[in-house]
Amino acid sequence: MPEHLSLVLPVHNCTDELSAGMPELLAAFEAWEWQVEVIVVDDGSEDGGIIAAHCKSWNCRYLRNESARGKGNAVRKGILSATAPVVMFMDGDFPFDLETVHRLVSMMQQTNAGIVIGNRTDPQSQYPKDLPLQRQLGSYLLSRFIRMLNLTVFKDTQCGIKCFRTSVGHELFSRAKEDGFAFDIEILALAQQLRIPVVTIPVSVKPQATTTVKVFRHGWQTLRRCLAIWYNQKIQLHETGMGK
Repeated sequence: MPEHLSLVLPVHNCTDELSAGMPELLAAFEAWEWQVEVIVVDDGSEDGGIIAAHCKSWNCRYLRNESARGKGNAVRKGILSATAPVVMFMDGDFPFDLETVHRLVSMMQQTNAGIVIGNRTDPQSQYPKDLPLQRQLGSYLLSRFIRMLNLTVFKDTQCGIKCFRTSVGHELFSRAKEDGFAFDIEILALAQQLRIPVVTIPVSVKPQATTTVKVFRHGWQTLRRCLAIWYNQKIQLHETGMGK
């Protein structure tokens, strides 16, 4: 089934993972007979020249922030530049089995969803069993905090693979402000506020040798940004009269 998809890959100092994963990704698209616009967004990495050269050889679009502005900023830059009818973002170190990509796009086709997102907490998801306890605890506490604020009903807001109808993606990311790791939460909170249908699916997560996520530092920053998102949402609802 031919597709036309924009795939946004935000990267920051993960050149080796990108180089290792891209050939398999492009081979999968060819096997599936998908027409894909791959957009690599370099968030101020130290290897910009190398990544740019790779993208040229892979026939991918290359966008760059000269200094690091955050994952949310990189994803927003890529989503807003997407031209295909469907746009997806996935972490540039390829943490998901490529069949997960296929399932997200297939689910978008089969439903009226505006957004399809991965859910690592789904019982059918395959997830590394040796995940550090501090990351498990951090994810659990963040999920509880988000639901306490009633920002979104989804248990796994931070799963690094999400798919949008491009019109929906442009609508949401043109409104979004978050540059850091809280951007997923803001996007899903906006989707809930605008009553955009969202479907979740299980994912297959590969073991990762390294991560740029610092659980306590980034976790605390994300909690603070959640409060800011909640506050801004309340102000907007009050100004429009929807909160009365």
